[in-house]
Amino acid sequence: MIAIFISEEQILRNYFLASEWSILPSNEKILLLANEEIYPILSRLSARGDIPIDHLILPLQVNVTGNFLLNLCITVLRNLSKSSSVFRQIKKEQELGKSSQIKSFARIILYKLSGVFPKIQNVVRFLLFYQSKNQSIEEVLIKSKARVAIALAITNPEDAIFLLNAKRLGIRTIASTRSWDNLSSHGALLVVPDILIIHSKLMRYQLARYHKIPNKCEVLERKVPWYSNKFKPIRETKHIANPKHGTRVLYACTGPYLFPNETQFLDALSKKLQNTSIELTILQHPKSQHPLQLFTSEQKVKMFPYLNQEEQSSLVSYYQFLQGFDLVVGSGSTVLLDAQFLGKKVCAFFPEDISGYWASVSRFEDSEQHYSEFISRLGIKIFHDLEDLAIALHNIHTINTKNHDAVDYFVGEQHMHDFNLQEIIGQN
Repeated sequence: MIAIFISEEQILRNYFLASEWSILPSNEKILLLANEEIYPILSRLSARGDIPIDHLILPLQVNVTGNFLLNLCITVLRNLSKSSSVFRQIKKEQELGKSSQIKSFARIILYKLSGVFPKIQNVVRFLLFYQSKNQSIEEVLIKSKARVAIALAITNPEDAIFLLNAKRLGIRTIASTRSWDNLSSHGALLVVPDILIIHSKLMRYQLARYHKIPNKCEVLERKVPWYSNKFKPIRETKHIANPKHGTRVLYACTGPYLFPNETQFLDALSKKLQNTSIELTILQHPKSQHPLQLFTSEQKVKMFPYLNQEEQSSLVSYYQFLQGFDLVVGSGSTVLLDAQFLGKKVCAFFPEDISGYWASVSRFEDSEQHYSEFISRLGIKIFHDLEDLAIALHNIHTINTKNHDAVDYFVGEQHMHDFNLQEIIGQN
């Protein structure tokens, strides 16, 4: 039995509704464990016949709150990383009033300690191991006779506690990073699995630089995105982005947390594009949404749906949605990476005249963060002035990426043979 824990809708949507069923062993039953948020969705998918494997679904309560020492260890590890994005996060919360001066000072000390004494990460992980005992997780794993435990979001506390309890029982553990910035923006890893699956050369670099993990952890770099199997036909199909006269432009929001003045710029941009052939669509961030009342009624605002009863959305349908645009603009959104993978025209908007450092895009401003490298490696066109952006939208043929092949550094080489988990975990 292979036990897989799923803690977020985004994980379920990104991985398992795209192509990941195909990498699981076909001769072994899969136990799908989910928290109270995901369990109803998994049950619905199973009833619809959308899970094409021999499986069993069970709810799993992973309680992270209530244990002071457990939460202390998690908090400490969150700030034990040499990644400058961790320091930026501390300063950002301090400026926004979400963290007191004393708490921020303590977090900064931990951040600096990680650079001076990198092995301190392993000490805190050792303490976390003994604070993470969860009887309900152990009972499920023992009763199911699981031989492999898999978590798909290693930076989530719930996933880490699931893996720690599996390790306590001597069960082989496998974890995956959920998104391309996980190893640079979430602090030190909470748990070191037996096998860690990363998605690109960038992540291998970040793992070596920001995380002190033992050599016994096997690191596997996938050579294709996790959605490649079903995505391939979309890439091979000729698609006319906009059959009508005009240009369809998608602006991908970063959200109020990183860009609080974003809606004001979008309102100004919409007014500049009035009475033109340019159609502007605004894509909200699924986890950081601007209040809808901040948008004018003339603006076309899109929130790409997560899994629900009405729409069977998946990562594949998300990419089909992106295919319908001639140009994708973003201010720090990873949608630019997705659009770049599609071969779409992309550009970045980083206005200079907004007040306050954190009113601009933190991931771009941080010179050691992944987003800055993404912009520079691919030579993506940057606009700092709204007027310049509006003018460029009338001549999108002038917006080009200089080094499209460099996208492999962020999402993996797209044409390599993907692996099957059976090759990693072996036979029964």
